[in-house]
Amino acid sequence: MNDEHRLPQRTCKCDDCREIRNAKARARRAGHVPEHLVPTTEVLEVIRVLRDAGYTWTKLEKSLGVTRSSMQDYMAGRVTKCKRTTADQIIARGWPLASEAARLGKGSTDLPELPSLLRYDSAVYREQLRRLGAAGWSRARIERMAGILPRTGPVVPILNIWRKRSKYISATTASALDKAFEEIGDRMGPDVHVATYWRDRGWLPPVAYDDDGLPNPRFVPALTRKQVRAVMERRREMDVQNRTA
Repeated sequence: MNDEHRLPQRTCKCDDCREIRNAKARARRAGHVPEHLVPTTEVLEVIRVLRDAGYTWTKLEKSLGVTRSSMQDYMAGRVTKCKRTTADQIIARGWPLASEAARLGKGSTDLPELPSLLRYDSAVYREQLRRLGAAGWSRARIERMAGILPRTGPVVPILNIWRKRSKYISATTASALDKAFEEIGDRMGPDVHVATYWRDRGWLPPVAYDDDGLPNPRFVPALTRKQVRAVMERRREMDVQNRTA
């Protein structure tokens, strides 16, 4: 988008946008491949191995997260380059599936799908995110610390985890969140309104939990009476859950 004219770059008639379009056309004619595009060589190998193992196109769509038409274009040679994010996704998901399929043997009717291999329960991460919220870390700050772009990218946004929209998260998201938790888990954040919101609902910073995962309000002496009551109620609920588990 051209910020000056509020027009897409491909339709803007100004000299600067025309020069950018001409430069891109010259690069294409010269055979230059943009950095975000990569050859489909390894992608083709992954798809061929899975197809030989007995995966149908429908099952590949569900497991790899790529449309059937795109994969068929790769196989037929109609498309020789794909986005780097797409290639990384297919490779990261495809090889574990191929290894498991090889273990089961060709022709097996019980081929594994992605959920059994590369999905993590979001409930654990949701609880950690709320604890970080009680420490004063907003969702936007956690996303930046984890390197997760909201609403875009190959990973599930934190908002989906926060609002219980996602029962599972990908290995990529889990790894990014683990890195953020390790970096800021023992620090207080700058967002006081976020901390107040979550403490009013019985949540405390990560440092305020004991070895059993139960909240201990003595770690945070600045709590209001309302927040202490909420914390104690949550502790009683968790204690009951632990006894019945």
